[in-house]
Amino acid sequence: MSPKPWYELSDYIDLESGRKLKSEDFNAFEGVFSERNRFNIPGPFFCSQTDNCLTGRPEAPENVMFDCDGYEFIYRQPTDLYELENVVSAANVDPFCGYGANGNDYWTLSLIRDWWNSRDNLLAEADALRKLNDNVDEWQAYLTGPAIEYLRQYAFFIEEGRLPEVRDHLPRL
Repeated sequence: MSPKPWYELSDYIDLESGRKLKSEDFNAFEGVFSERNRFNIPGPFFCSQTDNCLTGRPEAPENVMFDCDGYEFIYRQPTDLYELENVVSAANVDPFCGYGANGNDYWTLSLIRDWWNSRDNLLAEADALRKLNDNVDEWQAYLTGPAIEYLRQYAFFIEEGRLPEVRDHLPRL
């Protein structure tokens, strides 16, 4: 298998000091998982009650979009340190501290499957999302393409507590 296909807060390295930061080093991640935006793709990061001032996407354009009301959601989990830094930056500029970084503590295989099975309903809202986002086509392509492989690996990680290896059978969604 490939290296971990997502990055977590524990992977964050402070560029000035060169040290790995811990979750307690961040004040911005106070999002409540049970209040997460339904558009968030399962993973360590999510948005719950964010501002609707359209601040997150400029900070993390590869990972953040706005729903129809302007609230932020993670449409793709960070896949490298650059994207991770951008998601942290988006969380830092959200005045409501509505980003969460502890999704791994809450996602289950059942919840991941439920989210995956709801994606057609989310995709049906694509035209409404265009009002605030210029990357809706990219989002649609991700959800109808590579997202399935990412989610199967993530679901395995949630179930087994480790990354899958080539010999492992990934769960069906």
